[in-house]
Amino acid sequence: MKNQICIFLTAFALTGCATTLSTKDPAAYEESYEQAKVTLKTNNALGMYEKYYNKPDHKAWAQSKGTRASSYVTNKTTADFAIELALENCNQQLLKKYDEVSDRIACEIINVDNQWVSK
Repeated sequence: MKNQICIFLTAFALTGCATTLSTKDPAAYEESYEQAKVTLKTNNALGMYEKYYNKPDHKAWAQSKGTRASSYVTNKTTADFAIELALENCNQQLLKKYDEVSDRIACEIINVDNQWVSK
């Protein structure tokens, strides 16, 4: 009986993993990742993007115009709320290093729900 339960749980776990992986379009991810390589400013941010991409909507990513600061939020009730929080978090990072957030370094939204924002 123990073996049957273990086999069932293992099969259930593997099925869950396979389902999760197959819900995203690999071609769309590759295209988005190529844009991430151009848009994001650090390798650390690029690694974060791999996680961000598969997180639930609604989500947004903000990045500073003039520094390496960035922030993302996921699983929010609306895209607008995600945008608001991502900008707030990113600008809070800047205020830890700078007295004020000038337009030169202010954060801007670069991605919403896996869609790159054109400038």
